[in-house]
Amino acid sequence: MTEPILPIDESTIERLVREFLACQRNPVLYPQDHPLCRRAIHKLLLSLEDFWLRENPFHLIAVGEDILVNGEISLVKYEDSLRRLEEIFLYHHIKKILLFKGLTEKELTDLFSRLSFGRPPLLEEQDHYAIGEGIYLEKALLQTERKTKDDYTPSSKGAIKLYNDALDVARRMAKQVREDKILYPKEIKELSWALVDFFLKRKDIMVLMAQLKDYDDYTYTHSVNVSILTLAQAQSLNLPQKTLFEFALAGLTHDIGKEVIPLTILNKPGKLTDEEFRVIQNHSLEGARLLKKTSGLPFVCAVAAFEHQMKYDGSGYPQRRISGEHHLVSWLVTISDVFDALRSTRPYRGALSSEKIFSIMREGEGTTFHPTLLGRFIQMVGIYHRGTLVALDDNSIGVVYKVNMLNPQRPVVKIICRPDGTLLPVPYLVNLCEHLPGSERYKWTIQGVFNSPYLQVNPLDYL
Repeated sequence: MTEPILPIDESTIERLVREFLACQRNPVLYPQDHPLCRRAIHKLLLSLEDFWLRENPFHLIAVGEDILVNGEISLVKYEDSLRRLEEIFLYHHIKKILLFKGLTEKELTDLFSRLSFGRPPLLEEQDHYAIGEGIYLEKALLQTERKTKDDYTPSSKGAIKLYNDALDVARRMAKQVREDKILYPKEIKELSWALVDFFLKRKDIMVLMAQLKDYDDYTYTHSVNVSILTLAQAQSLNLPQKTLFEFALAGLTHDIGKEVIPLTILNKPGKLTDEEFRVIQNHSLEGARLLKKTSGLPFVCAVAAFEHQMKYDGSGYPQRRISGEHHLVSWLVTISDVFDALRSTRPYRGALSSEKIFSIMREGEGTTFHPTLLGRFIQMVGIYHRGTLVALDDNSIGVVYKVNMLNPQRPVVKIICRPDGTLLPVPYLVNLCEHLPGSERYKWTIQGVFNSPYLQVNPLDYL
């Protein structure tokens, strides 16, 4: 009596998909005949043979934003696997992959050598592709790249949601590179379009989000902040929208090379040895290599990763072998990178004030930074940036509402709190450039940034 054929369970599907992805990833890291590649192919084939006892063929099909196994089992619950398969399908223009009983290890090896992200898209020039009698691929209808999401309303709440989503994307990007040594570009490209789309509607809120200090996880907030600040600089230069997208993406990925550095060095609390510092310095080259081989990313991403530590006068690292000016994106990313690093709380020091930050950055004018672009950035951000809580000389408290480009120390301020400490029911605006009648003295002057746990207000509510 023959044994009954058991139904396909989800654990079998999850194992098959993971083994499929391992086979696709390995040729990027190792030669095709490497033992790891051969073992992965053999392991997948054994699992397929077990699957074929239940159903033949095994096939993966893209349906909207999901991928189904044999038309029935969704991969939505396996988020990481689904995202990686989506990247493979999107890059190679694949709608469906069918693997038939009887295919050989040689045919599987051939398939995965062609599914690498370093190879030309498999179905770019043809509607279907077959390898022997065991493998068949069908082309997907091309779709316009989704530039942004629909759920980011141009408000403070929309900005907070977008920023938090951006942090999640940055975390997943870092995890991909540290664990798999591969970057899947679809999600970070969608995020960059979302940032551009929101920024063009509410630039003021997005720049403020990049300067708030109450976020953890410096590695991820830094990537997002550099992206937003680079985008803001690029927009102030009236660059076209596609360039804004590319520069935002370059800011997001500029430090991706740090994900290949051992965590023992990257997170070392004490002073680095000379050798450890050389390893840290290598992140620029490692990041550029990774981004250059990642299909679908604009070339400026690799350029910014490679050049952002070189400094304006070329005295940084890595040393250039060919003379010439750096790319504009690198100059902008360098400014954003240093500014955000100085204004962030780190294990070895607190966040610096805007006055101190700009004093330090001005010392690097013409050496570390492009002098004209640095001047524009300081004007754009302001010593007291939009959204800063400040105390005036009459003891009232306000929120910087508008930066004064000609006199950054004298912005327009929205007064929200009386000198006696009570909140105003109706806040009002004052211009700190306004003089007392018949006098050259100013009516109001900022005493300093206000930072007290007793006044619980969200500056975004007053902008």
